[in-house]
Amino acid sequence: MGLKVDVEIIPAPLSDPDAVQARVIDTLYKYFAPLDVLDERDRRFFPDEWNGWQFGTSVYQSAIFALLQQLPGVQNVLSIQIHSKEVDISTDINAPDGESEASLKLLKSPKLALEADMLVVSLGHQVSIAEL
Repeated sequence: MGLKVDVEIIPAPLSDPDAVQARVIDTLYKYFAPLDVLDERDRRFFPDEWNGWQFGTSVYQSAIFALLQQLPGVQNVLSIQIHSKEVDISTDINAPDGESEASLKLLKSPKLALEADMLVVSLGHQVSIAEL
């Protein structure tokens, strides 16, 4: 299942908003990776036994909130929207830019239910900085 997460955050005072934005995007890609792509600095945000995204587990908005809220430089996570679509590697990998994103569907519930044999694949994530 292809997944795109849109997040709106408030950076912590005195933090570099661009660096915080990059950290959030990087964390989302690592969180949804099916393989262990963590370095030692990342280990403090994930359980010791975490070995990449677990096949067939559902995606919950609350888990994403909890993950991002603890990141250095993030003061608050204001909103999260999850978009998804079924992915066919044979056609989606060669799709022109924007074509794949056009077919994404906004999740209406706080949970993306997955079958036991499904894998989550990041299709891009977007982080916006709130203007307060």
